[in-house]
Amino acid sequence: MRLLIFFIYIKYISKLDDIKRVFEYHGSEHKSIHCYESGEELTVENVKKYPIEHPRCGTSFLFMVMIISIIVLSFFGWPNPIVRILTRILAMPLIAGIAYEVNRYIGKSDSGICKIIRIPGLKIQQIATVREPSEDMIEVAVTSLKAVLPTDGESDLWK
Repeated sequence: MRLLIFFIYIKYISKLDDIKRVFEYHGSEHKSIHCYESGEELTVENVKKYPIEHPRCGTSFLFMVMIISIIVLSFFGWPNPIVRILTRILAMPLIAGIAYEVNRYIGKSDSGICKIIRIPGLKIQQIATVREPSEDMIEVAVTSLKAVLPTDGESDLWK
């Protein structure tokens, strides 16, 4: 039921004009990150050729949080409402941490199983949370990314 509500919500907000623009910027961010991780120079022309979906996207992370929370919380059953709420609050940092590490690992791994596991997150992005950006949006993403990149290669944990 939670997954259905999530999908309906994402699909609904993706129809709003202001959110469409946000999702275009989201696509420009992903394209820029792809270009950077590929080692190419960050230019609008280079960035344009990359896909708008990214395996380590926050959308994929949220999907992973929902899946892992369903798995983890299924072990606690349905105790009285107060215990249930406390259990969920206390388990959230653990669930978020596991989801973060899983999303990070499957986003970087080339193994077949990881490619399969990341498909739902990429599909959600494709259907709802990213759009093809304009060149000026890509320019904003490139400028923003360049502003936060480390100046010495050794401290770069992004690659």
